[in-house]
Amino acid sequence: MVSDDDDGDYSQKPSRNSRLRKQSGINNFDSSQNDSQICSQTQEPLSENDQKRLAFLCANYFLVSNCKKVPIKRSDVGKIIPKQYSRQFGVIMKTSSIVLQRVFGYKVAELDKKGQLILVNTLDLSSIFGEAMPFPVQPHESAIIKLRTHILIVILMSGGTISESTLNKFVRNFGVDVDSKENHPVLGNVQKLIYQIMARQGYLEVIHNKDCDVPYKEIKWGGRAKLELNKKEIIQFVCKIYGEHIKPEMWIEQWKDAQSDDAESAAASN
Repeated sequence: MVSDDDDGDYSQKPSRNSRLRKQSGINNFDSSQNDSQICSQTQEPLSENDQKRLAFLCANYFLVSNCKKVPIKRSDVGKIIPKQYSRQFGVIMKTSSIVLQRVFGYKVAELDKKGQLILVNTLDLSSIFGEAMPFPVQPHESAIIKLRTHILIVILMSGGTISESTLNKFVRNFGVDVDSKENHPVLGNVQKLIYQIMARQGYLEVIHNKDCDVPYKEIKWGGRAKLELNKKEIIQFVCKIYGEHIKPEMWIEQWKDAQSDDAESAAASN
């Protein structure tokens, strides 16, 4: 996948990063929000029709907010629900989460930061690399998704952390010059896309090391990436590229890391 000297070193041992807790939003909504501290006399019974209506409003809010890939504040979702139903927040959000998963293929998940929610795509990883996307997207959106996923792959297979210079060399293999002053015809400002937008969206974590003679950046997986992508599936995908003679277990440290993540995810969901 990588032709430059240090780009193709997929055998490095990954530095074990602190794992973001994986939680389905369905089971973790607290109906006792701050803005719902209202006397029981002011609360109205929630009819089935109102429950569905409010659940779809919440689902629509999530879908619109997800376009920017910015975490959603739990308190902002609560503002959609009228005060007379505020104590039914958990019930409404559970219904909304079911709608998002069954109809749109998204799971509501909670980030480490208290009160921040995101949508996690539950579609098969293989669809991202297929010729056709599983949902209608513009050409530049498809290009961004594929570039982002390849960046996350090289970070994982390089041991979990990659330097800015190595990442920039890797991206050049796709004909994309991060240091160019001119915007890419499809991706736009690539420097901003990778180091600001992808970081702000939670796909990448950019670490600025300033306490040295020559300051440099290191890039790791961000919280959203850890929730959206399955490391085992990525390693299996890489093996398909190399051929049938390469097995996932041959990437010893990366495979152990992926197994550990799966175990943590299973424990968090119980």
